[in-house]
Amino acid sequence: MDRTIESENLKKLLKEYFINNKRKLIICPFISNSTISEILESNKNDDVIIVTSWREDHLKSGVSNIELYNLAKKRNWSLFINNSLHLKLYSNGLEDAWIGSANITNKALSDEKRSNIEGLIKISNLTLLDKVLIEGIRTKSIFIDEEKYQIYKEWMDGIEIDKEDDYGSPDLKVIEVDEGFLITELPTIISPSRLYDLITEEEDPDEEWRESYAMIHDLALYEISNYENKIDLLEQLKLNFFQHPFIVSFSKQINKDGMRFGAAKEWLQNNCTSIPTPYRRELTEVTQCLFRWFEELNPDKYEIITPRYADVLRIKD
Repeated sequence: MDRTIESENLKKLLKEYFINNKRKLIICPFISNSTISEILESNKNDDVIIVTSWREDHLKSGVSNIELYNLAKKRNWSLFINNSLHLKLYSNGLEDAWIGSANITNKALSDEKRSNIEGLIKISNLTLLDKVLIEGIRTKSIFIDEEKYQIYKEWMDGIEIDKEDDYGSPDLKVIEVDEGFLITELPTIISPSRLYDLITEEEDPDEEWRESYAMIHDLALYEISNYENKIDLLEQLKLNFFQHPFIVSFSKQINKDGMRFGAAKEWLQNNCTSIPTPYRRELTEVTQCLFRWFEELNPDKYEIITPRYADVLRIKD
C-alpha cells in the first residue's frame, strides 16, 4: 500500500485522529501543555497513556516540562517517563499509528513561518511484533505519581532554567526516584499456555475484558521475541519471569508452608501502585494469574494446593 508523508496541518491531523473512544498512546519526548490540551481537548477523562522524557539536561533547558504531570492528573491521564526516548509515535488502540519526527509542540505541529519542517506517516494494521515493541516502551518506562513529581519539582526549584540550546551532557544522573512496583508489572493472561494459544490463534481472545491487549502486555513485559515454538516460548517466559524484580521480591514470601491466596493479594495491595490498564482485570484475577504462572513455569519447584477452599502457592517438599 502506498503511503504519504504528511507535513502540513499536523496539529489538525492528530486532533482529528484522536477523536474516538479508543485507548490513546502518545510516545513523544517533548510535549507542551497547551499543544497537547488542544489536540486532546475532547478527551478530558479518557484512556490516555503518555510516555515522554524528563531528561535532566532537557528540563534545565526548558524543552521538557514537569508540569505536564499536573495536566495529566487533572484529566486522569497516565504519565510515564523514559529518558532514552527519541521516537515520536501516536496510536489509537494499537490498531494503527502515526510515526515521524514531530513532537507535540506548537513549533513542530503548526504551519507558521518559524515552524519546524516535520513529517508523519501512517502505519495501518500494526503487526503483533509492532504492538509488542510499542507496548514494550511503556513497560520499560517510569510511572509518574505525586511522590515522583515532587522529587522532580524540588530539583527544578533548585536550578536555574537555561533557555539556551546548550543541553549539556546526555548522561546527567541528578534525579533519582524509586520506581516501585506497578500492578502492570504482573502477568494478566491466566497462564503461559493460554498465552501461547492466543498467539497462535488456537483460541480467540475474550474481548469482554480486552484479552488481546493483555496478550500484548504480557509479551512486552517479558520481552518475548520467539512466538513460533511453544517450548521456546515457555523457556523465554520462565527465564524473564523469574528474573523480573517484582517476581524476585514476591517469591521471597513463598516457603514450604506456602502463601495463602488472601495473603498474596494483601501483599500485592501493600506493595504495588495501581494504574489504569487497557484490560479489565481485578486484583483477585491478577493474583490467580500469578499463582498459575509460578506453577506452570516451574512445576518442579512450585505447586498450588487448595486446603479449606483457598489456594495456597508453596514450594514443593
